[in-house]
Parts: sequence; structure tokens; C-alpha cells
Amino acid sequence: MINYDISEELEFGESFQHPSFNFTILLRNPERIPNLSSSSKKYYCIINNINGLANQYRGGLNVSVNDEKGSILSLSITGQNKMQISDYLNKLCEVYIRSNLEEKNRVSVNTIRFIDEQLSGIVDSLESAGIRLQNFRSANKVIDISKEGNFPI
Repeated sequence: MINYDISEELEFGESFQHPSFNFTILLRNPERIPNLSSSSKKYYCIINNINGLANQYRGGLNVSVNDEKGSILSLSITGQNKMQISDYLNKLCEVYIRSNLEEKNRVSVNTIRFIDEQLSGIVDSLESAGIRLQNFRSANKVIDISKEGNFPI
């Protein structure tokens, strides 16, 4: 575990730069703090290990199926910070939807590629069969009656 011994005072809206990370301090609801400019409250940041934090969220995530077909899922998680939990669930849904769409697009592209390859093979076979038929007719002096019987009147 890496221990960052950092002591820094920042105002809301200021950026913090560090060789390992950077961030900006933002206040979601400034109207909740009267006299923000004169506020003497101090806030502290905790920098978590990404794998540990992911495991913590995963361990608290509850998934249930809402219908018989399993196409609708309910996600829930408990935590102390409702906005943080909401952000997590929203991002999780966004990533899942994007991943699902990418998978569908990949399947569609592969299906189209397969169909194109099959059509290409069929076109090649038909062209080859047409050439063989033409060669057979020429070699055996076969006349196409439907073409030869058309004389202008």
C-alpha cells in the first residue's frame, strides 16, 4: 500500500497536481453552504487503492432479476454517500450498456463479413459455371434456340 503524506489547502475549483495523480476540488451543491467564501470548514480527501475500492463496491452490489426473461435487472448498493453511490451505479449502467452495444456491433460486423464472404464465393462459382457452360456450348456447337430464334420482322 502506498502512503501519500500530503498536506495541502485548496479552495473549491482549484486543481491539485501530483506526479501520481491530479484532481480538481468541486462542490456539487454550493447553495448548501451559506457564505461559502467565508466558510472555514475543512474537508479531507482519502485516496483509495483502485482495486480495493472496486472490490468494496463489488462486494456491496446486489443484482436481482425483475422479470421472467431476465432482461431487466435491479441494481442496489448501500453506502454512506448517496451521491457517490448514485454516480457509481449510473457509471456501472453506462459501462454495461456501452459494452453490450459494442458486443452487438461486433457480432453484426462479423455477420456482415461472413455474408459478404459467402456471396463472394457464390458469385465466383456462378461466374465459373457460366464460363464452363459457354466453353461447353462452343466445344459441342450447341445453339441457344431462344437467342437464335429471334429474328427481326
